[in-house]
Order: sequence, then structure tokens, then C-alpha cells
Amino acid sequence: MDQLVDTLKGGLLKNEDFLAFLVFGLVSKRKNDGYSDLDFLVIAKPESIKSYTEDLGWLDKILPIETFSREGIDNYKVLFKNGLIGDFGVASVHHYQEYPHEKGMVIFQREGLDLERSNYQILPETWPLDHWLNQFLFSSYIALGRYLRGEKICAFRMINGDAMTAFLHLMKYSHLKYDDFQIDRHYEEINDNQSFLPSEILLGLDQLPNLVSFMMNKIISLHNANPHFLSMIDERIKKCNKI
Repeated sequence: MDQLVDTLKGGLLKNEDFLAFLVFGLVSKRKNDGYSDLDFLVIAKPESIKSYTEDLGWLDKILPIETFSREGIDNYKVLFKNGLIGDFGVASVHHYQEYPHEKGMVIFQREGLDLERSNYQILPETWPLDHWLNQFLFSSYIALGRYLRGEKICAFRMINGDAMTAFLHLMKYSHLKYDDFQIDRHYEEINDNQSFLPSEILLGLDQLPNLVSFMMNKIISLHNANPHFLSMIDERIKKCNKI
């Protein structure tokens, strides 16, 4: 990975429009492995950004691209021909300083810039506990209703998505989290977290009601939830288990 970063650095430095180059994620923490992708950001002159986000020819000349997916106005996911996945953006200095991001590693910056000083971690918005508790209750109840209706794929997505996200926050995982922007990342690496084992929540489609029951029991051991809402969810769990 170091060689690829050096290749990108060398190519970017040849273009005076590019003012800085930063990497993020496991690469910036020196914890990357053979399964890691490369998260990076290119700081460019404001007047040049649109041209570099509309046409990736500049990047293809540095590291040949196999295919790509545009994720936003100035963000892309790319598959390079060498098999590496890249997740990157092109932004101005101002945008970088204002937009939520994790702390990155500055690979290069032009004279006059001091990104190290502004390269602090900007955390995403933090929701209060009640938000996550309500999200779990509503998501679980609605999902179980869809399960009972026969919409099992939709129920699976809701329970393993919205309800699971709320569950992880309510387990106080937010105090132990490794990744501020994706709460389910690296849970397995946290040695002092005994809230639950990953195998206890990684269940299949036919186990969705039991998954909701497991998460609900964990939550009510830590937090006060609306008892009537809990009983309604429990009733749906029982109905699901009779199918």
C-alpha cells in the first residue's frame, strides 16, 4: 500500500492544481492489510475542482482505473486495474475544514498550507439516547409487522439495518467505538466489550424474531423503555414464531 500511496503522491505533485493529498482509515492508522481499500482526499484549487470531479482522466493516468461509481458531487468509489478499491474525493481547503471527517494523514501539502493544524477529527452529529431507543422500538415493531405480512426481505433489511444500528448505540458501544462514522466497524477488536458476541446477532432470515428478542432483552437491562411498546413488540415476536 505504501508504494501505491507513493505512486499517487508522485502523480499528483506533477499538477500544480493539486494542493494537498491526504489518506484516511486504516491506511492512515498503519493498520491496513490485504483486504483494505484506500480512502484518500485530494485538495485542489477551487476553480479546478469541477473539472477533476467530472472527468477522472487525471487519476487514470496515475493509477489505471477499471471502473468507478460516483457517490456524490465530488466523491467516487473506484476499482483500479491492480485490484485496489479506492474511496476518494476532491475538495477545496475550506470544504475539507468544514465537512465532517476523521483525522487523516497528510502525505503532501504545498507551501503555505498547514493542514496538520486543521487536520483534527470532526465528529458526525451525536443523537441523544432517546433517539436510538425510539429508533429501535419503531424499527423493530414495523419490521416484525412486515415479517408477519410476508415481506421478509424488507423485514430483514430493517432489523439488520435501522434496528441493529440503534441497538449498537444503546449497548453503549459508542463509548468504545473504533470508527466514529460507522458504528459496526471493528467491534470484534474491542477486547473489553462483553455486551454480546457477534455470533449472537449474526442470524439468518428465519431467526429475525429471535434476533429482535435478543436485542430487546439486552436493551431493557440497561435502559427504561415504554412498557406498552415493548409488550406490543413481544406480541409480534410470538406471532412470528408461530409461522
